Amino acid sequence: MIGIALLLALLALALAAMSFASFTSVKSHLDSFASDGDADVTRTEFDAIVVRLRAAAAVAGLVALLVCTRRKSLRRLLAELGASCATAISSLLRGLGTAVATESRLHLGALLAVTVIAVLVRLEFLFQPMRYDESVTFVHYASRPWYIALTTYTAPNNHVFHSELAQLTTAVFGGAPWAVRLPAFMAGILLVPATYVAGRALYGKHAALIAAALVAASSVVIEYSTNARGYTLIALCFALLLALGTRLLTSSNQAEWLAFALLGAIGFFTVPVMLYAFGAVATWVAISLLLAGERRLLVRRLLPAVAVTVVLSGLAYAPIVAASGLASLVDNEFVRSLAWTEFADELPDSLRSTWDGWNRDVPLPIAVALVAGFATALLFHRRLARIAVPPALAALVFIAPVVVVQRVVPFERVWLFLLPLYLITAAAGILFLLRPLATRVGGEAVAALILAVVLAGSLAGNAVATQSVAESEDTSTFRDAERVGDLLARELRPGDKVLVAPPADAILEYDLRRRGLDPAALLYWQEPGATGRFLVVVKEGPDDYPLAYLRADRRLEGVRLSSARPLRRFDEASVYEVLRAG
Repeated sequence: MIGIALLLALLALALAAMSFASFTSVKSHLDSFASDGDADVTRTEFDAIVVRLRAAAAVAGLVALLVCTRRKSLRRLLAELGASCATAISSLLRGLGTAVATESRLHLGALLAVTVIAVLVRLEFLFQPMRYDESVTFVHYASRPWYIALTTYTAPNNHVFHSELAQLTTAVFGGAPWAVRLPAFMAGILLVPATYVAGRALYGKHAALIAAALVAASSVVIEYSTNARGYTLIALCFALLLALGTRLLTSSNQAEWLAFALLGAIGFFTVPVMLYAFGAVATWVAISLLLAGERRLLVRRLLPAVAVTVVLSGLAYAPIVAASGLASLVDNEFVRSLAWTEFADELPDSLRSTWDGWNRDVPLPIAVALVAGFATALLFHRRLARIAVPPALAALVFIAPVVVVQRVVPFERVWLFLLPLYLITAAAGILFLLRPLATRVGGEAVAALILAVVLAGSLAGNAVATQSVAESEDTSTFRDAERVGDLLARELRPGDKVLVAPPADAILEYDLRRRGLDPAALLYWQEPGATGRFLVVVKEGPDDYPLAYLRADRRLEGVRLSSARPLRRFDEASVYEVLRAG
């Protein structure tokens, strides 16, 4: 305990010392990491950061003092926690060993086959051209020192825990697209067995196998398993929370409840929208405990676990709050409440688009069967499930009012974590409907095995055949970035500036960085110099910025330009040479 108190005291001293750094030195240091060489930090913002750093130092010092004075109680608590950890790990290993030893080899082989299919179909899209959001992740966070991602929240694009993982993978393997995507890729693969574990705990092993197959081949899950964002991490945490939640309904083991809190905190540290996922599971566990008469577990285990999640998440975001302010998290443009009329107009379209994404590359008969299975599982829940409350209904009970109170229409990808739960529930209902037929093919076990392998293989093949993952414009693409980069590497002369608008700007900057070129010297950011020409890069499409827009860009205000001369046209982009008039 003395050691922990000492570390906290040193942290307090470090925070206090940092607050005495001069504005000039800090600004100069941050400028070196900005793409345009000019970090967007004002003296007013710097002064606010100083105040927050000193407040954080005071809090760390008080906690150090508290730990020191209460060290005996804390030592006893840690000893109890250590013992419960040993018990929980032993129980987990024993249960896993029993399950593997007693399970049929065909069932385990089918699960392995489904997982292999998941790996192969994700590998198909792992090397696709970089998209806008993931390029921003690399350019602004993963390619910077580790403390940049931990303290910078200029936009919700920074999925902090994912950004730190991407920094680790790119430090080891380089900045290739597959390396940037490796954390999301691994989470997307692990989501398959996690779905199986959650499904088995909720509805049994046969429904779990089918659900794992559906997740393995889901087009939208494949897309976000090969897109360097944090959404598959959120889905993985949610699936594990569901699986753990079934055990916590009858467990008072401190370590298991701590694992629940840690999973929630990891999700929140990845993306704050973990609120929906964690709240859904916590609501489901709370309702289940109340109905079972387990108020003791509710009060003495669930509520403290939720409190620990909140505290850990707060500590994880403390550097961001200190450096970027609380408003960057809770009052940015993406989470501000809409007017009621705007909210009512946008929400139905967003939900429809989410539903379309869930069913992309799914043949209509299978999509209908999933809906019928989902409805059946809810209707006959008591006959199908091992728990009293359907987690899908508990998710609706929590999420619906929260969204209405927020008056925010989240991006469709935010709801990705709910898809495995939908597929688990639907798989249970489908098996229930197929029971009369299953007896003719050797029973439910054989029917589930055949159905899982056929669904995984056919849906994965469909996703590869349609290439809808690669063609998706979600998070924005610039597929000609590499060819444009080749052209710029050949054509750029001293004094030239490149003018490019989103989403092509971040993707092109990623490409230039991979070539070892300095984007600050190439991409047009400041007022133009006295010499040189402009090379204007235009991503062409109905929703992209045309040349006329770029020529009217405020950064060119007061600059007289001659007509643009096409330098090169590509499939989805054009590059123009624009000279100064006169």
